[in-house]
Amino acid sequence: MILLTGGSGFFGSHLLARSASSFSYRCLMRPSAAVRNRFPVEIVEADVADRSSLQGILSGVDTVLHMAALIRGASPKEIIRVNLEGTRALVEEAKTHNVRRFVFVSTENALREDLKDAYAASKREAEAVVRTFPNSLILRPCFVYGPGDDHGLGRLIQLAVRSPLVPVFGGLKSFIQPIYVDDMVEYLVRSLKNDLTGSYLIVGPDVIHLNDFLKKYCETMGLKRRFVALPKSVLGLSAKAADLLPSAVGWGTNQFRNIYGSRTYSIEKTVQDFQFTPRSVEQGLQAFLRQT
Repeated sequence: MILLTGGSGFFGSHLLARSASSFSYRCLMRPSAAVRNRFPVEIVEADVADRSSLQGILSGVDTVLHMAALIRGASPKEIIRVNLEGTRALVEEAKTHNVRRFVFVSTENALREDLKDAYAASKREAEAVVRTFPNSLILRPCFVYGPGDDHGLGRLIQLAVRSPLVPVFGGLKSFIQPIYVDDMVEYLVRSLKNDLTGSYLIVGPDVIHLNDFLKKYCETMGLKRRFVALPKSVLGLSAKAADLLPSAVGWGTNQFRNIYGSRTYSIEKTVQDFQFTPRSVEQGLQAFLRQT
């Protein structure tokens, strides 16, 4: 039995579509008729950060796959409560029930000491909690894209779909390694089958400029768009102004730093240990087109 959190999210919905018939899942989430009707899974309701509500939920569980997290749209206090305290509660409950394995989906942001927002900080601290579990694996995905994504690249892609004028980032010199969601799911499935421990970055093999990725997406989808470069100085000022607004705005100084920071890594260790090479940007976008 696998206890899955985040089953209704971007990664979770794709994971269940791929593997619900192959694994026995107990999904900790809000009651969802859509999930009940689509996938043969057991659904339990609990507050992940309230250990008392988790009592009994891990009974008979072999592996915990913890993906649930708050990214934005909540106060820093609530993000820390869910992402850090929720992880702590699950780890402690897993220890109590002698769960064999704990797989935690973190974020590449946890490596970025320049990011001071609640999301990055909570994930960084949550990783330390997970490492106290003997048989634990931490995955750090970065720039995952595909159908159903409404964060990160997904928000930029949605803008490109809706508007004939697509703003891009002026003065941007950093590159990314986007990975298609089906390949992220492949890493998740392999994490449930292997006994790897430690931390792994989950990124694609191709290094590409963010603006070039957006242009390539539009070309692949047959979208004729005009790209308008917004000055870095203007974006920086808008980020500072956004810091004064409610957190739900989804833009601010930390997001600005995130976009303009370096995001390229070696995938040699991940590919070697998982025995899997994710597809190229071209292949990923073609798969995206087929699923759209």
